[in-house]
Amino acid sequence: MSKYIVYILKCSDGTFYTGITTDVKRRIKEHNGEAKGGAKYTRVRAPVKLVHYEEYKNRSTATKREHEIKQLSREEKRIIIEMDYYKFIQNWIEKSPKKKDSRFDPARYMGISHKILGMTNPEKHNLAAEKYDKKLCSKR
Repeated sequence: MSKYIVYILKCSDGTFYTGITTDVKRRIKEHNGEAKGGAKYTRVRAPVKLVHYEEYKNRSTATKREHEIKQLSREEKRIIIEMDYYKFIQNWIEKSPKKKDSRFDPARYMGISHKILGMTNPEKHNLAAEKYDKKLCSKR
């Protein structure tokens, strides 16, 4: 059983491209024009560089995640790439403080060593909210 990989590429013009594959190395060669295939979008923006990927057990889950990522803004994609959880939470609080966004559940990033991943979600939200409150107080 092959794993499905959702990946984000950074193109030479600074834009991001999101795709799904079972073989990342082959797919990057295709996107860079080293092998036949690749997306029309990346052909004119080569060379591309892999900046983020996530593995999934089945195509259905991977396709759903790919769609979620494609709906994100450039800043939100940058946050995923850099794993800047504090900035994400602050951005999330500013946009919709009463609505929880499940697209950024840190549990999705299993296997990546990051200081925030050992905390529970309520602890993360409280910590980010404190930082956000301090930021608001300093603006006044």
